[in-house]
Amino acid sequence: MTATPPGPGPDQNRPSDYPGAAPYPGPGPQGGPAPSGWQPYPGSGAQQPAGPPPARPASITWAVRLLVVGGVISLISLVVGLLTAGDQRGEVADQLEGQGTDASPEIVDAAFALGIGAAIVFGLVGAVLWFWMAWKNGQGRGWARILATVLGGLNLLLTGGTLLVPGAGIGLVEVIVSVVTVLVGVAVLILLWRPESSRFYAETAARRAY
Repeated sequence: MTATPPGPGPDQNRPSDYPGAAPYPGPGPQGGPAPSGWQPYPGSGAQQPAGPPPARPASITWAVRLLVVGGVISLISLVVGLLTAGDQRGEVADQLEGQGTDASPEIVDAAFALGIGAAIVFGLVGAVLWFWMAWKNGQGRGWARILATVLGGLNLLLTGGTLLVPGAGIGLVEVIVSVVTVLVGVAVLILLWRPESSRFYAETAARRAY
């Protein structure tokens, strides 16, 4: 008499074959706790514990402070320029006459008001850029360091070009402020590109990648 072969047994990995049995342990929302030492693959959607942020080196701290100083200098320069702007009305009239333009009181007033408005806009924008760069570089944003480098280079070129132009009509106070601003900008760039600063930017970027 031939024995009937036993049918296929239940799959041990199928919890449905065992009514009331616990599900197979494994990583996942229904699989119970993950095995010891298991770590989620980066980008898989699993959340990793957030570690402490990278410590800000002294070079970044001083760079942020100098950026704030640059913003304060810009604001002070704007205020001083506005307080002494009344003395430049005669210079505006002389420039218009030298260009062969009608220097009537109405034209002089319009040109003077236009110059004051442009000075206010550029002064405020410059101060905001200084403070914004201090904020973002303090957070370790790599693009902020690149933008600060570009802006610092442009400021150096524009200031140097203005100071070297003969007859630019720049007073001693304006020259001192411009030189101090350029020196502050150069010091900031040196601090931002130090090795410890570069490590801070790299560690901050790696932490944000998760």
